[in-house]
Amino acid sequence: MEHTFSLMKHFSHFIKPSAKFLDEVSDENCLAFLNPGNEIIIICYNEKEVPVAKTFKTGDIKFNVELQKKSLNTFVINATAKIENLMVEYSRNPIGMDIKNPRFSWQMMAPCNERGYSQTAYQVVVKDPGGAVMWDSKKVLSDESVSILYAGSPLHATTKYDWSAVVWDQNGITASGSSWFETGLMNPDPGLSAWDGRSNGIFTVVNPS
Repeated sequence: MEHTFSLMKHFSHFIKPSAKFLDEVSDENCLAFLNPGNEIIIICYNEKEVPVAKTFKTGDIKFNVELQKKSLNTFVINATAKIENLMVEYSRNPIGMDIKNPRFSWQMMAPCNERGYSQTAYQVVVKDPGGAVMWDSKKVLSDESVSILYAGSPLHATTKYDWSAVVWDQNGITASGSSWFETGLMNPDPGLSAWDGRSNGIFTVVNPS
């Protein structure tokens, strides 16, 4: 009866009414739930007279704990979505890119394999090597995450830029990811060679017509 009463107190204190039961984490001694807001609650009871080591895994989350002898244990884990596969022009970290208005893409991975998870807004920020903001899309209410067109200041040639994406889920919780890309010559005059002689005044090479 005391064991049951203690569990009831833990359930009422930590488990929200709309929590989802996580079958892949629970076992005969532990019960796991996913609260609204992506908070994982794991309650374990160790009836043995010796400590017991446990390993929990759900999605990309994995951790080891030790349950003390004759103890009731509660673990609270904040699980959030992840932003992965950040791409510019459908490539990861492209180098020598000559597109003036590149397109950005990413994937939002739901925590704990949760269903019904969705992006409701995003924000893309691009910075130059000195940290100056070249483009800040601000918060855009959209579930789009593919081919987001750059709309910032003109990009410079042969420059490495850092960029980040922040997304909001259906509960208003944010997740973020970052990456980089590097520009090329940015479409130089096709009538001139890269060695056109303008910098040293020695020679000029013109492509034959």
